[in-house]
Amino acid sequence: MVLICLQITKIRRKNQNLKDENEHNGIDVGLKRIGVALAVGQTVMPQTPVLRKNRNQAARDVSAVLREYGAKKLVVGVPL
Repeated sequence: MVLICLQITKIRRKNQNLKDENEHNGIDVGLKRIGVALAVGQTVMPQTPVLRKNRNQAARDVSAVLREYGAKKLVVGVPL
């Protein structure tokens, strides 16, 4: 698996409690699910995966998750 780290600049923070601590969000793209993880400090916590019905729905749902947690960077797991 290859990890790609993307800088996220235009996502608003909705969850103010994690404002300063949330540095990274991670997603792992699969055919049926997209795994989501949230890093708070040195701790990584898995979140509810996004069930993938079609590409547009998955993109909307992942975008909503990123807006909700407001991470500064996104780490994407890409299969080889």
